[in-house]
Amino acid sequence: MVKNGRPLWQAPWQFRESALVCCGIAAAGFALQAVIGPFDFFFLHWPGNLFILALLCIGIALGACYGKTSFSRWLSSLPLALCLIGALLFFSLIMGFTPQAGGAGPGDARLLARLGLTRVTSAWPFILLYAFTLVSLGMTIVRRFFNFSLRDYVFYLNHIGLWVVLAAAGLGAADVQRLVMHVREGETEWRVYGQGGAVLELPLAVTLKDFAMEEYPPKLAVINMQTGRPQPEGKPLFLPISASGPEALRGRLGVWEVSLESYIHEAIKKGEDYVPSPMPVSTPAALVKARNTLSGEIKRGWVCSGGSVPEFFSGLSLDGTLLLVMTRPEPRRYLSDIVVLTQDGDKIEHRLEVNKPLRVGFWNLYQYSYDSKAGKASAYSSIELVYDPWLYPVYAGVAIMLAGGVCLVWAGAGAGRARS
Repeated sequence: MVKNGRPLWQAPWQFRESALVCCGIAAAGFALQAVIGPFDFFFLHWPGNLFILALLCIGIALGACYGKTSFSRWLSSLPLALCLIGALLFFSLIMGFTPQAGGAGPGDARLLARLGLTRVTSAWPFILLYAFTLVSLGMTIVRRFFNFSLRDYVFYLNHIGLWVVLAAAGLGAADVQRLVMHVREGETEWRVYGQGGAVLELPLAVTLKDFAMEEYPPKLAVINMQTGRPQPEGKPLFLPISASGPEALRGRLGVWEVSLESYIHEAIKKGEDYVPSPMPVSTPAALVKARNTLSGEIKRGWVCSGGSVPEFFSGLSLDGTLLLVMTRPEPRRYLSDIVVLTQDGDKIEHRLEVNKPLRVGFWNLYQYSYDSKAGKASAYSSIELVYDPWLYPVYAGVAIMLAGGVCLVWAGAGAGRARS
């Protein structure tokens, strides 16, 4: 009982009861997490998720049509909706502030891992609150349809769109597959390694016509020949090279004033010198001059990181312990020219780049990686394939919400004009 107020659990339930129910659901979820471990998404694989979606829709419709009790009205009430939003926001903040691991090791006894807070989206508290949110939101939509009015079109668009997004994203999570395919230049691949090392054959094949990479100009640094550490230790200095011309570089590394006499972005070693060459193993090389500002001593010679060919490496010895070297260039852009063949006989040519994926049916293809040791001479390209058949319903829900947002702005502008 609460002094000088409405007794607890007296209908109609308000914020206190709604908050307690949400806390109780979360507590039950933590208990399940501790006893049986994380939620098993096996039950949500197709067509199980479609069956669950049908049961969910039928249950919501029946509950709204025949449940005239105060409990059914509470399920679609504003206090419960706000409490559920707050609970989901709380777990979202946990996801943001807690590193989310793919799984805890068998010897991992950390409290956060045992509670499922390092894998929030598969933890029972989040799953139960997520499912309860779908029920509450669905009840709200159906009950509003009992008093249908075209004037409430903004409400319908926003709430239906949100429900579609939540249902499709949650129930479709188990059908999402993320696979990595390694394809060598000039070859066709349709197989990937799944979990446990099993070989999976995909309904599409990828041919890698060419892999190419563009690199940033490298940098110059001074290292200790005995330790290999850049100098000065703790706060090493790097002198960036510009491909615009030798005059673009003139700076100091410690007591040494460094100037660039010649720069070749794609070079190979020929004798003691470097010559331009467009070969895949070519690497940046620079002819530099270093002058000691204290003694006036001048050193001159080629520096090269070596790239994928260690024999190409060159450094300029400054004294008995210091060596002027060139860092390996960082990739600016890498891409794969591919041809995708489908089981339907379609042939799709595409240039795959980072942030420029290719969609083929329910598959998304992303430029994932390459042979980092070989750099631009990489003989293969790694392509990530993501299978998500529920992505189109999510897009549909987002489109409905966007339409609702536009209508909300339009309705607000119209109301403002009417008042004026």
